Amino acid sequence: SDSSMMLFELYIMGKNGNGVQTEINLKKAREIALKAISFNNQKFLEKYIPMYNLAKINADFKKTLGEAFIEDFDLDKYIKVAADNGSPAMMYLYSHILPKGELKQKYETGAANCGWTEAQGMLSVHCFMEKDYEEAYSWAKKANEKGDYMGANTLGQCMLMGYGNCEIEEEKGLNLILDSIARGAPIITIG
Repeated sequence: SDSSMMLFELYIMGKNGNGVQTEINLKKAREIALKAISFNNQKFLEKYIPMYNLAKINADFKKTLGEAFIEDFDLDKYIKVAADNGSPAMMYLYSHILPKGELKQKYETGAANCGWTEAQGMLSVHCFMEKDYEEAYSWAKKANEKGDYMGANTLGQCMLMGYGNCEIEEEKGLNLILDSIARGAPIITIG
């Protein structure tokens, strides 16, 4: 709910978007986050979990949020339950907890199939690195349409070289790559 999101911000940062200020309370922030995960609160998960996981917030907030989550060693269990209940955000987060392998790919692919943009972008990169160019192109196209910079990077690579049975469009491919790098994507190469 909106109130749990405002309380979470308040306890994590000592203030929220409404100008309310208080002392940082990581224990209360963790309780709110775990409750949101256990109830599969999509609005909460989509706003905060990807921000923590993908470092889309400033370093202080990421550090504080990281501390709040690291203190609870059972967090993986809550994330897995939410992932198994169909939360795309939790599928994606859980895929980052797991070591490389089929199970990791299952959760990442599940999140991508549910339309989770970051999962689509990362899946395009993983497929590209594994030289499965048709899959890479397919996922990259979907992610890029939603503005994902990793998807844009992979799509640019495919267009530049004609990978994935796409038409070679060198200028468009190069522009996608350069734009994605400017937005933080790493340079992807096959060596």
